[in-house]
Amino acid sequence: LDVLNAQQELVNARVALVTAQRDRVVASYTLLDYALESPSVSAIEYDFFARLLRCSILARKQGQATALAILTRMEERIPYWFDAQVDRNNALRTIAFLQLRILKDWYDQLEGEDKVAERKWCVKQFASIGRDYFEEEHTVLGLSTLFPIVVDQEPKGLQVGPSSEKP
Repeated sequence: LDVLNAQQELVNARVALVTAQRDRVVASYTLLDYALESPSVSAIEYDFFARLLRCSILARKQGQATALAILTRMEERIPYWFDAQVDRNNALRTIAFLQLRILKDWYDQLEGEDKVAERKWCVKQFASIGRDYFEEEHTVLGLSTLFPIVVDQEPKGLQVGPSSEKP
């Protein structure tokens, strides 16, 4: 009887695990749908920052690749969301800044010899985004609780290995 009870508990635990994994996938699709919908015109700035905040939270929960993919898709939609060119530019740089933060945090989590390729990819992406959006003096949108206003273009400690160069 004890063996049967233990087997039933094991089956229940596996069902709970599969259900939790399914719920996580469904939630990620919901987040993706939300991030790619047209924002509310009456409160576009707040709606835009809410999307960025969701991506930031997703990245902190080990969803860096998903967050970067959503940000890339948002970046493609900026011309449709913002009418003024200055607003488009500021939104694009703000997305780029969040991408840099996610890449830096992701890089810092990658340890070990088996993660060298991923670390190199992070450095390459970091350099590309920095070059594309932050070579000149630009404005970055910011909410004090979401992003700092000052952009650190070369984070300390970002390197792939002993012989690599900093971005």
